[in-house]
Amino acid sequence: DFEKDKKGVFIGCLNYENKMDGFGTLYFPDKSVYEGQFKNNQIEGEGKLLFSNGSYTGSFARGRYNGQGIELLNLDSQTQISEGTFLNGVLFDGKKEIDFGDRLKQNYRIVSGELTKVEQYKSGELKLTLEGSFYPDSSLKTGKKTETDGNMIVTSLFVNGIEEKRVPNIENTYNANDIVGDS
Repeated sequence: DFEKDKKGVFIGCLNYENKMDGFGTLYFPDKSVYEGQFKNNQIEGEGKLLFSNGSYTGSFARGRYNGQGIELLNLDSQTQISEGTFLNGVLFDGKKEIDFGDRLKQNYRIVSGELTKVEQYKSGELKLTLEGSFYPDSSLKTGKKTETDGNMIVTSLFVNGIEEKRVPNIENTYNANDIVGDS
């Protein structure tokens, strides 16, 4: 049951059992604030959670992110935005954007709880794309890696974490007639 000193301070609707139920605001001891729906003494339904380094706005079930939502985190050297469907507090279907500052940004696509695509941008220009299946450390297991540098595009195919094939879009050929000058 709700106890003032353990959970914080609650202002809002209570049910006949004196439990948080309906709309309210909960002020946590760590200075986090939740404003939204409660059911049977738990955060449940639509709401917004503000904490020291970010926020979450969306659906909750049993006190955790569940359903559609947006999470914003401000960490020491980066900003992360996760948007989509959450399941038990984890992004299950959607996208995550990490801005590292210094004009470097990464986008992640998550489908059914699995990472399926990573894009890396430098100064707004797409430099790297990884598509396929990934290891837990987010390195490419099986799929395609595309690196871009100006007009040069190199595509690599990976199988079980090993680069099997690498294909540039520009063929480097040597033609002796192209050389000018004394030998």
